[in-house]
Amino acid sequence: MGVRQGPIPSVVRWQDWRRRTMRQLCHCAWLHNRMCMVVSWFFTKDLMRDWRHGERYFMENLIDGDFASNHGGWGFGSSTGVDPQPYSRIFNPLRQSERFDPEGKYIRY
Repeated sequence: MGVRQGPIPSVVRWQDWRRRTMRQLCHCAWLHNRMCMVVSWFFTKDLMRDWRHGERYFMENLIDGDFASNHGGWGFGSSTGVDPQPYSRIFNPLRQSERFDPEGKYIRY
């Protein structure tokens, strides 16, 4: 699985994502850790983008952005960190909603 290079329109679409999570990041400058993981995994595993672009965006937008935890989290999520699991750690966004937001309150907010 290679990382896509060159112009990255999907990164721009990801940053402007109309879903609840990215709206929260843009408006509140904060995300729950679970949502940080889901967003980073979607960015790297589904969009196949270089994790450093997402990591940079988070550092620029999170009010509580900490280099060590942000860098480590993105490394873990992209399976480039100290414990790489490239295929067994792929989140299904629908399954995450079912497990952690079964009534859909967060998504509809």
